[in-house]
Amino acid sequence: MPQPKVHPTERTVAAFKQLTEASQDKKSATHGLCEAVAALNDALEPLNIGVAAWHTIAAHTDSDSGYRWSRQIGYIQWGDSWSIVLKKTWQDLGDQEEEQIYEFKNAPAWMAIEGIAKLPDLLETLISRVQDTTKQLKTRTDQTLEAVAAIQAVTAELAADNAKK
Repeated sequence: MPQPKVHPTERTVAAFKQLTEASQDKKSATHGLCEAVAALNDALEPLNIGVAAWHTIAAHTDSDSGYRWSRQIGYIQWGDSWSIVLKKTWQDLGDQEEEQIYEFKNAPAWMAIEGIAKLPDLLETLISRVQDTTKQLKTRTDQTLEAVAAIQAVTAELAADNAKK
């Protein structure tokens, strides 16, 4: 038995009501995810990491046209604090690369969903960057201390020469 035909206006009104409800549910879910990321940022803050890191979520290069794009999740200084952010980049052959960085709470929902799935990868990348930065800092500290010792020796030698005069 065929379904009775529903007038397009009635269908539109019913769909709009459903869309309103679905939109509110999505808004609540988005808020929940953003609150979780904010709590993670709060947990990272006292670590005073001070090192930026990016992890690629997805990327593609079209070898025929030269067009390329990528999406990444990152940990960077955003304003006055360090924060987890999302970035998309794109470039046509010969054009300058363009990028758009989103504070997590302002990112499109699909991008936030896609990005947060790569959070463990970002944290592992961040660990590697922090370890590498620490190694470089120690090496540069040793080099600087050697230079300071050499300068102090020259200064003492010059002072001794001046005292003899």
